[in-house]
Amino acid sequence: MANGVFHTGYGITINLTLPDLGHPEHPGLLDEILRPIGERDRNLLECLDHHAGKVCRSENADKSPWMFISTRRKHGRLVLVAAHLPVTHKATPRKARATGR
Repeated sequence: MANGVFHTGYGITINLTLPDLGHPEHPGLLDEILRPIGERDRNLLECLDHHAGKVCRSENADKSPWMFISTRRKHGRLVLVAAHLPVTHKATPRKARATGR
């Protein structure tokens, strides 16, 4: 799926190109995934490649495997687009301890 995410809470793959996101059994799903990051679990939406055990190109470009959804208008129609969240903490090498010598 070109434009989708994995919902870690429900354990489902969301297809952002479908009106019901592929899950008519979750009628409030659209509102849930469009909530600002500060109002939901940061790890709620996961990159499909990462979920499948792969590393996607965005992760190699200092992005996290966690996603957010943005909206755009295209030809008068609302379009949902998944994007990676930035990495909030970068790993740093451990400093060598002074040995006192």
